[in-house]
Amino acid sequence: MAARDSNVTIGIGVTYPRHDLIQARLLRYGSDDVDFIRFGPNDILFSSREVSGYKAKIDRVRGKVSWIWGMYPVPDVIYLDGRVEQEMVQRMVQLIGKNVFNSFTFDKLEGHELLRQDPLLSRHLPDACSVYAGEGLNPDVDHFLRRHREVYVKPADGASGKGVFVVRLGEDGQVHVSSFEQGEKAYPNLWEWLPKLKPGWPYIMQQSITTVRWYGLPTDIRLNMCKNGEGKWEEAFLMSRAALSGDYIRLNHYRMLLRRDFPDLFMRIKKSSEEIEAEILKVGHRICGFFDESGHHMADLGIDLGIDGSGKVWIFEVNPLPYPYTMAFGDMSLIRPLEYARFLARRSLPQH
Repeated sequence: MAARDSNVTIGIGVTYPRHDLIQARLLRYGSDDVDFIRFGPNDILFSSREVSGYKAKIDRVRGKVSWIWGMYPVPDVIYLDGRVEQEMVQRMVQLIGKNVFNSFTFDKLEGHELLRQDPLLSRHLPDACSVYAGEGLNPDVDHFLRRHREVYVKPADGASGKGVFVVRLGEDGQVHVSSFEQGEKAYPNLWEWLPKLKPGWPYIMQQSITTVRWYGLPTDIRLNMCKNGEGKWEEAFLMSRAALSGDYIRLNHYRMLLRRDFPDLFMRIKKSSEEIEAEILKVGHRICGFFDESGHHMADLGIDLGIDGSGKVWIFEVNPLPYPYTMAFGDMSLIRPLEYARFLARRSLPQH
């Protein structure tokens, strides 16, 4: 078995390359009593308690991280930064105990169904259903559209606003479908359009919520929540985004609105900006608490919300693998997962 040094070791389990993000995390992280090893789930040798991976050599002066391949003792903590099958997660837990986090990944529909189980959170969820039922289309989606008149159809595993459609039922009964990629088209009914969706992909149909406008542009709220170096959930970043290209937020097609902009954004709502912000954080902390109560070891959540004209907070989706925003705007979710991982590792050391 490979020898280990006196530092605690954090393993970063990756299933697809996000090396630029990992490098940014390590360069921003300030503690020197931690070794980092990057590896894939299939690189764990369970019998010898080793991993075949890459150890980080961090040069903060030059702003560079180099990686040294080798066989290393299994880490004290495993921070999952990618989707891993639950069977493999359970094997990791059996190997090192509960120091495996971000261990539950889910799509938009699974996240909606999970949050719907909580009485408080269910009041903040737009109506939603699956586009498919079994191997065919869900027969209820037509009734769903007629009830809400306007809906979003999203890939359940999608990200960054890609592949999202806005579907409206016209007064003439025609179905108007628009997307950033394809523009707008009209169909005589929903069944004429649905088969054109990407085959084999799960989709969610979600009630459209009219959110507050920023100079006529629809907005949403992004709240990043992380566990910190004391093991407690905290707000890592809060902002609003104004859509620059239509009815929904797309990657690199929005204007960022910081907290200082909230009084102007919410000025037409009877509630004060402080009241709305407090409600946003209350919902965010309840989501995090619900994941804890459900037995899922999460430490990093990106929550997309909306505020309607009455000031009500709506939960659009929860992202289990959020991509941090630049720390120039105060997004601490870049380093909080590493601080939490160190907390777990130090807590597990033998007490003398």
